[in-house]
Amino acid sequence: MGNLAMREAVQAALNMEPMMQSAYGSADFYALDPGLRTKQTPWWTDAGGDKYNLNDPDLAKAKLQEAGYDGTPIRFMSTQEYGDMYATSTVAVQQLEAVGFTIDHQVTDWATVV
Repeated sequence: MGNLAMREAVQAALNMEPMMQSAYGSADFYALDPGLRTKQTPWWTDAGGDKYNLNDPDLAKAKLQEAGYDGTPIRFMSTQEYGDMYATSTVAVQQLEAVGFTIDHQVTDWATVV
């Protein structure tokens, strides 16, 4: 992912709502927010929020083309040891493949992921 347009394609492809629904069910249990920390903390920021949850498959495809993506598989690692991580990764992989990424989804133990 050293290519900026590739990273932008990933950002454009992802729709966070179905990812969170797959992991947590009801919206009562999650909040879509660009921050790495919650708003209740002094470390919260919405910096970069304009690039969060774009859900724009056409932009993602255009960015892939701009990047010159040749279909080389992208390794995407996740684990089943944490159900929410596995659920969100499965949906993310589907969304990425839908816009043209070739994904090598590797499901391993947590220690290997980290």
